[in-house]
Amino acid sequence: MGLSVPALADAVPTELWLDALEAEALAHPASNHRLLRRIAAGDFADMPEVLRTIALQYGQYSRHFISYVEGVIAQLSNPRHADALRHNLEEELGLLPDGSQGKPHREIYQDYLHAIGVDADYSRSQPPIAEGPSWATAFRSLCADQGAAAGIGALGLGTELIVAQIYGFFLTALERHTSLTEEDRLFFSLHAVCDVEHSATLRGIAHDLVESEPAARSEVERGMRAALALRAEFWTALEGHLDQRLGAKAA
Repeated sequence: MGLSVPALADAVPTELWLDALEAEALAHPASNHRLLRRIAAGDFADMPEVLRTIALQYGQYSRHFISYVEGVIAQLSNPRHADALRHNLEEELGLLPDGSQGKPHREIYQDYLHAIGVDADYSRSQPPIAEGPSWATAFRSLCADQGAAAGIGALGLGTELIVAQIYGFFLTALERHTSLTEEDRLFFSLHAVCDVEHSATLRGIAHDLVESEPAARSEVERGMRAALALRAEFWTALEGHLDQRLGAKAA
């Protein structure tokens, strides 16, 4: 008797399965959305205003990042996995390799907001699009409420893995279309590097989870795909919002 489709999927070596998921995530619209390509190319009439709006709206999700990581940690039963993820959390909180306290990444993002012109008055004038808070709420549930495997898939393959690619678009846009300094752009350049290491940590945890419980594969996949879908929905809604407010650059 032949193997069923799930059995065939489970027969793929774990490293090859993870490689395939990584390729899927990096090719997903969440990682390579038209909006990201457009901001890198400068395809809006008022690029500084576009980047200010994106900075404010993206913050509806990113300002809760610590709670996402904490949610996943709380679901991990293996102390070694929890400790590895706590190391990632310490970096987010600004703890430096020598043990000294640096600036938390949330504060670095606030510095970026200030540099690009997002102050209290601007924030009040630009109410959040609905997809920002809804993304944060749904992603928090993926990380904290739906099991360790789904949380690892959402935070790792569905988020940390793709950050370097996404932030590459942002860095290109900021370098080409603003006068912001390298220090002003630190949030993006920092995460384009450190999240590669974070992604590797989460991949290792995903590997261990499915090696000990093959049924966890489907949950890792579900978490990853749900996280990617939420981000892609946000980009699509934000692109429509920007086109309505500001419009594309004249040909």
